[in-house]
Amino acid sequence: MGSRVCPRRGVAPMSEAERQRLEEELAEWRRQLEECRAQLAGLTEQGGTKYQKARTYWRRRIQQAREQITQIEAKLKLGRCWRLLRSMRSAFEVSVLFAAIGVVFWIGGGPHPRTRGAWLLLVAILIIAALPALLCWVFC
Repeated sequence: MGSRVCPRRGVAPMSEAERQRLEEELAEWRRQLEECRAQLAGLTEQGGTKYQKARTYWRRRIQQAREQITQIEAKLKLGRCWRLLRSMRSAFEVSVLFAAIGVVFWIGGGPHPRTRGAWLLLVAILIIAALPALLCWVFC
């Protein structure tokens, strides 16, 4: 049995514990980012080498924090892929169910041979049955 991988992005599903750990790590990096910004803002402009080194140090720390935050947010977004696939599968199942019910009703009722209106009704049934999957595909 192969590993489960998200076809859209090529990643395995994320466990709840992993997602929680990433969210905590993200909060920690955001806190560090704010602390670094406060330290940088607190530097008094004195000029000279000591001021320049301190400013460069805090700017590097800010850049590192931003990069870490970006990476963690990207990992969290990849975890959403599985929820999207589940919702799309459910919408597809509902569409197939609607189509099956509509076709059974269409076959069971109506005049034989089929009139043009009966065929238009079948088309309308199938279009309406496809709406859940199409709406999920567009908006999910």
